[in-house]
Amino acid sequence: MSGWLWVVILNVITASAYLGIVLFIVRGLRRTAQLRKNRLALATAAIFTTCAAHHVLHAVHLLAGAGHGEHTGGGTIAIMRESMGGGLDVVVTLSTALAGVLYLGMRRSYGPLLRSPAMFDDASEARYRQLAANLPHTTVFIVDRDLRFVLVEGADLVAEGYDPRRMEGKLLEDTVPPAVLAHIEPYYRAAVAGEESSFDSVSAGTGRVFQVRARPLRDEADAIVGAMVLSEDVTAEREARAELDRARAFRDAVLTASPDIATVVDVDTGRVNWASRSLCALLGSPTTDGAARRNDADAPPDGAEDSLDFAVVPEDLPIVAAADQDAASLADGETLTTQYRVRGLSGETRWLSRRTTPFRRGPSGEVLQVLSVLREVTDVVEAERALERAALQDPLTGLPNRMLLLDRIGSAIDRGARIGTAAVVLFCDLDGFKSVNDSGGHAAGDAVLVEVARRLRAVLRTDDFIARVGGDEFVLVLDAQMEDPASDADGLAGSVSARIRAALSSAIEFEGQQYEVSASIGMVLARRGATAQDVLRDADSAMYRAKQRGKDRVELFDDSQEVVASVE
Repeated sequence: MSGWLWVVILNVITASAYLGIVLFIVRGLRRTAQLRKNRLALATAAIFTTCAAHHVLHAVHLLAGAGHGEHTGGGTIAIMRESMGGGLDVVVTLSTALAGVLYLGMRRSYGPLLRSPAMFDDASEARYRQLAANLPHTTVFIVDRDLRFVLVEGADLVAEGYDPRRMEGKLLEDTVPPAVLAHIEPYYRAAVAGEESSFDSVSAGTGRVFQVRARPLRDEADAIVGAMVLSEDVTAEREARAELDRARAFRDAVLTASPDIATVVDVDTGRVNWASRSLCALLGSPTTDGAARRNDADAPPDGAEDSLDFAVVPEDLPIVAAADQDAASLADGETLTTQYRVRGLSGETRWLSRRTTPFRRGPSGEVLQVLSVLREVTDVVEAERALERAALQDPLTGLPNRMLLLDRIGSAIDRGARIGTAAVVLFCDLDGFKSVNDSGGHAAGDAVLVEVARRLRAVLRTDDFIARVGGDEFVLVLDAQMEDPASDADGLAGSVSARIRAALSSAIEFEGQQYEVSASIGMVLARRGATAQDVLRDADSAMYRAKQRGKDRVELFDDSQEVVASVE
């Protein structure tokens, strides 16, 4: 093939490559809406268009003489073909064609010329769009340095009223409402300036929440050519988080308002892993003015609250330890309640109630942690004890009442039956007490009763017992351990009578008035086989006999003859 034909072919190739470059630049300018703005790119396209036209004309001229005679200028064409068909012309034209083809192959690097990220070819753009479309609940935006959308992909945009295809090629400010622009534009600007950022955006139309992440987009030379923005719909996640926050707030409010403290404790170590609030709160938190503040010497040591043994009185530590072990054997849903004493911040004794249930088990089903709820029950315990005292104790004098007396007499009878001894029961009724009430009123009468109780208690031994069973009636149980009651009864009665008379011999003063009382006493020996009621009845009978015989004396009941013997 002659040289000029090679020149024609290479000119056609060159022109085709230049036209491809022009078409690609124009396509990019149209997609980025810069067809009338980017003068550098337009000038570049114009130059390549001119070059393409030149090479086309060159090829046409070389082919123009084909089929024509010499009269049409064939000689001139021949001369041209001969002059342009040399080896140098072929090499130059080939170089030009190669440059055009190479330039066309570099179309992905036209970004700087088009002032936008590298353009996609059809295949890579399709793959990228497919990848972006498969991101769950995520919209992908790619913008150039002018914040012009180059690529927009995401189904959520349609629900928000946007058309992704119409957004491409438009500026951010021409696409979104002013209120949205004012919120998001600073983050876009920061991204094209090289800063990564993350922010939340709430849709005014649907109320959905989007987490937006913006980052710079760089080319192969690490130059920033735009930004990539990912917008993820996190509405469901935020709603779940808000619901969790509300649940936590509710839990915290309940725990704060509750007087109880919830704890999670390791069974093996006894260590408190979690507590709803400080255990010191149950023991009386120090006030800001220091009124209830403990001395530093009394403050709990560091780490003391890591265990529920904190502040437990030593006598109750075994109770707490046993409760931990017992709780570890409970089935799920079962609870164990324990009460024990602790020392308050001021040193006072307080009562805590601890209700425990299994909380976490190991692989083999063993209980690793227990959940305990602690509540101060000092008032409850004191109220229960007050009720017990009210049931067994006289509220005026503090002495035991009839119920406890009967139990004590029964115990004395049983003890005497075991060891062969007998106890003595004395029924005392005050003489002259009615005149005290008549002259001084009930207040004076109460004061006399309290003082008599104190004096009678003072004449008793440690193992003896005294109770108030009526208005002015007192019963004494003497643990006499009489081996021969028949021979010792008169001496014991006389001794007790003397002690009681001596205790009541001095007047009792109340509000400036002097009141004198004595006691008529009935005495009985608590023998084997008798009941407490029988003994108390016999002692009461002997007391009435003492009243009848002049008062201020002791009468001994002889149950073998069922008579009352006088004791002077």
